[in-house]
Amino acid sequence: MLDKKLTRPLTKDFKQAMQERWPDDDVKKIESYSELFHSYLRTSFIHGYRGKNVFLTEETTSWVFEEGSLFLNPYWFWSEYKIVFEKCFSKIFDTKEKNNPYRLNALSYFRRLINE
Repeated sequence: MLDKKLTRPLTKDFKQAMQERWPDDDVKKIESYSELFHSYLRTSFIHGYRGKNVFLTEETTSWVFEEGSLFLNPYWFWSEYKIVFEKCFSKIFDTKEKNNPYRLNALSYFRRLINE
């Protein structure tokens, strides 16, 4: 929801450049740029205490993929994240639509928290 381009499949050239940087990784399994972001920054950072192949920089206004790596402006990311969060959170309180998935998921989650 931050940027539709992030859901696109990795290009063949990008995967090849990435495989050259990380020859022991199974790059073929990574299907999208958002999956790369999740796997190589979030997961690597949390479990390995360092990001991998995703670099935070102020040298770009948002994000860019170059030479098999993702370069991300953390200030852009935080700003866009807050916009998406607020939009999604406000949908939780929208009772006009009977089958509102945001509201139904939130209520289901709250019920689990309370009952377990």
